[in-house]
Amino acid sequence: MDKGEKKPTFSQIEALSKETSIPLGYFFLQEPPIEKLDILEYRTMDSIELQNPSRNLVDNIYEMQSVQEWMHEYMKQEQNDKLKFVGALSGRNDSREIANIIRSELELDIDWYKSSTNTWESFKELRNRFEESGISYDEWSGKAEHP
Repeated sequence: MDKGEKKPTFSQIEALSKETSIPLGYFFLQEPPIEKLDILEYRTMDSIELQNPSRNLVDNIYEMQSVQEWMHEYMKQEQNDKLKFVGALSGRNDSREIANIIRSELELDIDWYKSSTNTWESFKELRNRFEESGISYDEWSGKAEHP
């Protein structure tokens, strides 16, 4: 009678790794590593469930980040021009004037947020306006490389 004292073979561990989508090396650690996915902080609101994302979600996020990095590099090579408004407000100190210029560039009315039913909807509207104007997530989140 087996009392759970047998150790799995390497091939069995490898098969289990493939079946469960758990990286093979994790089976040889004393404790599994804690993966911090900063992107979840920006893509969810009030979500407790995503504090411990599934292995599948983690793998998908890493894959999509890889695709984003590739696309970012590709776009940098294809579009050598800076966006017309980068640096356009240097030397200006009047915050109202700056806000008006930004709103104008994004084609937003002064009270644009009043049509939103909640902060999430407002956030999505701003994100869409940024993307339409050519500003990527990396640029407006402060993660962009600046020439």
